Amino acid sequence: MSAQSDEKHRLLSAELVRLEGELGVLEAQWNRRHYLLLFGFLTIPGYLWLGPSALALGLIATPALFATQSYLLAVRKAECVQLIAEGKVTLLRLRPPAPTADVSPPAA
Repeated sequence: MSAQSDEKHRLLSAELVRLEGELGVLEAQWNRRHYLLLFGFLTIPGYLWLGPSALALGLIATPALFATQSYLLAVRKAECVQLIAEGKVTLLRLRPPAPTADVSPPAA
């Protein structure tokens, strides 16, 4: 393998490790996204302090925040999975072909 190919292989391997780490972080955020629904509890003091408009705003904003975060996390997770798959294919292409043994019949 040439020096340039070795460098590409090293950089791509490092990028795959980074992407797999990012995928783990995204999974953790995905599992914690339901905590955003706790924002809805702020509508109670908001209603008492600011009136029905705060209640309406909170009831609209809470599901919107949850849906937006869920969508963005799902898209980013799908993108990471796709980039990891493409990186693995590229790594296979950069790997030199396996040496083959010469299996020609002996000369007579």
